[in-house]
Amino acid sequence: MGMTPRSHPHNMTSTQSEAQWPILRRAARTVVVVDVVESVRLIEQNEEDTVRRWQAFVGEVVTKLLPQHGGRLVKSLGDGLMVEFEAVPPAIQCAFAMQQSVLQLNQGRLESERLCLRIGAHAADVIIDELDIYGSGVNLAARLTTLAGPGEIVVSAEVRDQLVPGLDADVEDLGECFLKHFAQPIRAYRVGPTGDRPVVPPGGSSAGDLRPTIAVIPFSSYAGAPEAVGLGDILADQVIAALSKSNAINVISRLSTTAFRDRIQSIEMIGQSLSANFIVSGRYWKSGSTVHALVELADARNSRVIWTQTLADTETAVLQTDSELVAALVDGISQAIFSVEVASVSSIPLPNLQSHTLLLAAISLLYRLSVRDFERARAALETLNERAPRHPSPLAWLARWHLFRVVQGWSDNRERDGTAALSYAKRALDLDPDSSLALTMLGNVHTNYLRDLEGAESLYDKALSINPNESLAWLQKGNCLSFRGDGPAALAHTEKAADLSPLDPSRHFYLSIMASAALSAGAYERAIAAAKSSLRLNSDHVSSHRVLAIAQVLTGRVDEARLTVRQILALEPHLTVAGFIARSPGASSGLAETFGSALLAAGLPLGETTFR
Repeated sequence: MGMTPRSHPHNMTSTQSEAQWPILRRAARTVVVVDVVESVRLIEQNEEDTVRRWQAFVGEVVTKLLPQHGGRLVKSLGDGLMVEFEAVPPAIQCAFAMQQSVLQLNQGRLESERLCLRIGAHAADVIIDELDIYGSGVNLAARLTTLAGPGEIVVSAEVRDQLVPGLDADVEDLGECFLKHFAQPIRAYRVGPTGDRPVVPPGGSSAGDLRPTIAVIPFSSYAGAPEAVGLGDILADQVIAALSKSNAINVISRLSTTAFRDRIQSIEMIGQSLSANFIVSGRYWKSGSTVHALVELADARNSRVIWTQTLADTETAVLQTDSELVAALVDGISQAIFSVEVASVSSIPLPNLQSHTLLLAAISLLYRLSVRDFERARAALETLNERAPRHPSPLAWLARWHLFRVVQGWSDNRERDGTAALSYAKRALDLDPDSSLALTMLGNVHTNYLRDLEGAESLYDKALSINPNESLAWLQKGNCLSFRGDGPAALAHTEKAADLSPLDPSRHFYLSIMASAALSAGAYERAIAAAKSSLRLNSDHVSSHRVLAIAQVLTGRVDEARLTVRQILALEPHLTVAGFIARSPGASSGLAETFGSALLAAGLPLGETTFR
């Protein structure tokens, strides 16, 4: 028996298709987007339990909360919801009820097991059919969600305007916020039930420390000689001490790693026991008075060896605190970690990467000064900020990213990038007023965008009072002092910064600012040496070439300076003396014109502005 053929969309005429497809209409709606924080981790931790709890929550929303508040479920995903309402107040009351419902579901649960929601809401004219809602207003509601921390609700100005503070909700102004794929900043507000504090306490973070953790296991002897055990501990202690100077990594205490001396344990087990991402281990042997060390760095997640090196030195030299062997090992270890993290960002989708990988790679890529790497740095930081919206570090580095566009002359809109840098730095401080990194980045904005050197110096001083070892604060205060004309103090501060951060992936940047400080101090030979050291690490750093050219002119090496200026113009063809002076914060001290005269003598074009 034959069957009557069913209509298929591809066989329909356009008129038939339009008649059967849901009709579109426009309407004013409040769109609420709900997202589960760290849903991937929860699923990996206990898939079935997480799904069941999510189902229970969605069931309560659909059968109880939406009918109570007059809302409609638009879509349910594995880790989120989109709902819509005809009015703002019931939408926000429903959002409060959702947060309360999840709190009840979490009772008796460990903190690591709890479901946490972040919610965004926006009121706008949207396009509606019986299946879905569409339009830029929907996209904005979803993006506002990324500003919310665990248990928080963030809304647009359009929602805020329809709420009565103290009656409908407690409201906190977050200011102008920059959202992914939105060209202009969006005014956002954090809301909570009246009588409650809608703000998570400053410094709280769902992501914890974003830096990778390294464990250094005491080195073992090939010979197994008892008298040699102490040397293995000394080598490991020296590596731990040197690695600990880096602000970019955490290093496990020797008191914890000593327990694994001479134990036959897998790298993965050691990593799990110490909560470490990378494991450093090694063996050594003596040949007369010479000590040989074979050291390897492994990824604790998969036991893969990512770097290995064999070095040798005299036993007397190895026992010194400034051992060249240890310095070479530590430099190799740190460079390998940064290289691996950068490679991960290039080969693995950003959402799948660990937080510490995103941060380390972003910092490394930011300072490489290539347009492609620079854009990848921004993508990594934005992904990290979406993952850890309560952590100040991604926001602080996004401030640095936008300021770099201004300082490097890459920005097509200096005011937009400067305002973005200011906004990100302030938002980082809102999250943690005691973040020395955020204070430093805000000071940097005051230095290079607002040209407020006094205000910048005050922010650097506050950062250093909180964390005397914040190398970037020492560095940027030194830069600020250079612009103010206090060369000797500037040089002292930048030298301190370089000592505090010998393993920084942006070492060339530290050396470049040190060269500038030496230039302002009149130490021209020192400026030349530091600039050349910076350029050996990054030959594309225009600032280092610029300092080198100025110092060469001021020491009478005009022919060498002319060659340096040719390299500058190859990297930045449109740079002129007038442009250099216009964007220099050192104009008030007279240094900019002095240095501009040197660049003019070296052959840099004058530019349009009259120069005296």
